[in-house]
Amino acid sequence: MYDRSARSTPDRGRREEASEAISRWIVLAAKILAILVGLATLTLTPEYPVASAAVAGIILGALFYLDRSMMFRLWASYLLGIVIFTHLRTLADQTMISTKYQYVIDIDMFLGFGHVPMVWLQDRFFEPGSYSWFDQFMVGIHLSYFVIPYALAVMLALLGRSYFARYIVGTLATFYIGLVIYFLVPTSPPWLSSQLGYLPEVTRILQMFGTGVSPEAYEQGYRVAGGNDVAAMPSLHFAITAFIMFAHWSFGRVYRIIFVIYTALMGLALVYLAEHYVADLILGFVVAGAGWRIANWWYDSFALRGESGSSWSVAR
Repeated sequence: MYDRSARSTPDRGRREEASEAISRWIVLAAKILAILVGLATLTLTPEYPVASAAVAGIILGALFYLDRSMMFRLWASYLLGIVIFTHLRTLADQTMISTKYQYVIDIDMFLGFGHVPMVWLQDRFFEPGSYSWFDQFMVGIHLSYFVIPYALAVMLALLGRSYFARYIVGTLATFYIGLVIYFLVPTSPPWLSSQLGYLPEVTRILQMFGTGVSPEAYEQGYRVAGGNDVAAMPSLHFAITAFIMFAHWSFGRVYRIIFVIYTALMGLALVYLAEHYVADLILGFVVAGAGWRIANWWYDSFALRGESGSSWSVAR
């Protein structure tokens, strides 16, 4: 006689496993959504950076206590860590250390053989009062920074790559190394130095473009992002882009070519738009390398111990 139970048991087991996996993802998505709602609330209060950072820290501690899975802790650390960084960066110019203007100009003049690169670039490619395709392309590259790093984090989480953890830890390490330097060496960006007479006239193309489209949206975006005029050395815009290149280097030749080109374009955009000096990019590259080293050290020293446990089941 044919025994249906012998055949249905494996099928039932697979269905139960699939159902459990879907449930875990739904729960994880709900928790991350709750974090995002909290972050949105915090970003509306940039006038109180210390209080907002403290609230974010309390939320982070509570989440770590309530959910001890590695995947959720990584997401919570990533999102809240960026919010805390954003608020603390607004304080970088509120110390007893004076803002530096000249040393970056001297470095760039040395690197540019007597010319400041962004002045040279704008003299040849920028037409005041108009937007060329090149201007718009450079602005687009600059703005991609606010999408691509987070999209890649989601992609790595969905793929279940073991180095998703290194990506998160390394990104935060890069941010906070840069934050320390911001406090120790507050440095003027090129557009501000130009306004104060330290440089020949250059245009802050990004601001001109943003205010031309929507002044209110530009100001709101700048406020939510925790902008600080003298938090320019190193360029974390470039550092995070370079870190992405390091994090994907082992993916293969195609990925290497893509991210090398993207990193080079980001560097060109930052200089051409007068947001950063070449010197800012160089230190940003070094900071990104340090962040990647810290991420690998952390992963090899701590994460490997629990990777085979149930805490990583959501990532598989």
